[in-house]
Amino acid sequence: MAGAGVERRAGLTGSEDLGRPGRAAEIRHDSVIPIYVQVADVLAKEIVGEGIPPGSKLLSVKQLQREFGIAGMTAWRVHRELCERGLVHAVSGSGTFVGPASAVRGERARGSADVPGEAKPVRRGGAGVVYVRVAEVIAGRIEREELGPGERVPSEAALQREFGIAQMTARRVHRELCERGLAHTVSGGGGGTFVGRKGTPRPESEVPMFERIAGELAAEIRAGVIGPGERLPGARVLVAVRGVSLDTIRMALAVLRGEGWVVTVPCRGTFVADRSGWPKPREDGDGRAAGRGLEPDR
Repeated sequence: MAGAGVERRAGLTGSEDLGRPGRAAEIRHDSVIPIYVQVADVLAKEIVGEGIPPGSKLLSVKQLQREFGIAGMTAWRVHRELCERGLVHAVSGSGTFVGPASAVRGERARGSADVPGEAKPVRRGGAGVVYVRVAEVIAGRIEREELGPGERVPSEAALQREFGIAQMTARRVHRELCERGLAHTVSGGGGGTFVGRKGTPRPESEVPMFERIAGELAAEIRAGVIGPGERLPGARVLVAVRGVSLDTIRMALAVLRGEGWVVTVPCRGTFVADRSGWPKPREDGDGRAAGRGLEPDR
């Protein structure tokens, strides 16, 4: 029980300490250091500096999101970063805990009465198919809202690292979650597997820049700012106005062409297509997608 008291003092767990003044203020969004690294640094300083005992539970993904105002995938990367530093370890289906797994086992061997995180890792020798059991773990995170609607499900590579499974097994985990209606897959650039059924809006942080730009241009077209037959600003002009790379603009224009918003005439430019070719607006889902009439792939 003493460990739980230390957890509250350190602000690593417990809703009462979320939003503690000064913690989120340490994160600089204009820094070249990735946000997840900065958040991991804040927590690492508390773990090392305040002597948090092995086995103390770390803030969940959802708690990190609320406290630091970050996306679910960013919060998940905080956990992974701390694991890679050897400061914490993850227990499948249970959470992330302070200290390496060996240290927690040592506490238990010495008779510690309050060591959390006893869930067994996914093993090939247990009952049930491996990909189904891994899918159950991810489904539990979705149910506990550690992964929110529209947020990215851990990638195949991430699942391979966390659970020690093969790429094909990780792919079947994604398929299993989709078949259960817990996730959907979006193909193409910026795609992946996301929480929720097809059409579930994604958080702004999960939408690639080229998709945002495509959505904004499509909205301008639908609103009549640029009419059928009119020429869009040149790619280099859009680069200057939007402050993005030429490749990003080219990808955005490719999306618009694929959806029927525009046509490109070699040596002349890109023009707004006839209204008959525009996609029909969707009545629900993401505001950006609705403006473009986008329907994500399964």
